[in-house]
Amino acid sequence: MKKKLEYLWRVVNLIKNKNVLNVLVPIIAVLLALLIGAGIILYMGENPMKAYYYLFSGAFDGVTPIARTLLEATPLIFTGLAVLVAFKGGMFNIGAQGQMMMAGLTAAAIGGFVTNVFINNVFVILIVGGCAGFLWAAIAGWLKAKLGVHEVISTIMLNYIAVSFEQYCLNYPLKAPGINPQTPAVAEAARLGKLLDVRVPLNYGFILALVAVFVVWFILEKTVLGYHIKAVGYNPSAAENNGINVKFIILLTLGISGFLAGLGGVERVLGGVGQYAYKTGLTAT
Repeated sequence: MKKKLEYLWRVVNLIKNKNVLNVLVPIIAVLLALLIGAGIILYMGENPMKAYYYLFSGAFDGVTPIARTLLEATPLIFTGLAVLVAFKGGMFNIGAQGQMMMAGLTAAAIGGFVTNVFINNVFVILIVGGCAGFLWAAIAGWLKAKLGVHEVISTIMLNYIAVSFEQYCLNYPLKAPGINPQTPAVAEAARLGKLLDVRVPLNYGFILALVAVFVVWFILEKTVLGYHIKAVGYNPSAAENNGINVKFIILLTLGISGFLAGLGGVERVLGGVGQYAYKTGLTAT
């Protein structure tokens, strides 16, 4: 009995370890989601095992399904990072969709209309498109820092403005010849190369997303800026009393969040998801 208690105590101490907890939480969350989904499927009179078999085989059974899965995961990684950064700063960025739209439209405008070879290339467009997302999110950051407007309200409202702006651009100043509301295809130099020789347009944007994961981790865990962001997220008053410019960190945090979401919108355009053009609903895929 004593050995069992000692073993149980070791397990409890292991779970309390921060690194172990960081690994266990997402695993348990996925398992719970699968369990709840199985219950719903069973309630509907279907076989959960059969449903999950088709789910996983459709996503991972072969090179093409895997490429399609990774392609669809790419913007989710960017927007997930965007939400994470804002959350670490004590905020909820509900406007990733609008930030993707503004960045995607910026990328399509530069790639499809600018002829300067020093500007119309993939590296410049990634940066400028990300900055468009930064500025769109920074509006909400400024409203919160200066006027106390809650970021949930402002980011949601900015989403609706972005949707209207998207429709205006696709039907008027950025519209390509023809009846379809879309931009011209971006130039060859502005396109992200394909990762695999398959029909699915999996591109180097996926690699960029993985790099972004590491960069975000490094900033949050290894830099002064990351410490300031988390300090403001934990307790803004204490952070301000310790000399941190809380208003600036709020604006910058939401800006960085928007930059990450914006990269997701740029990848949709430059990666060939919409045949290298911006189309209605492209950032909703």
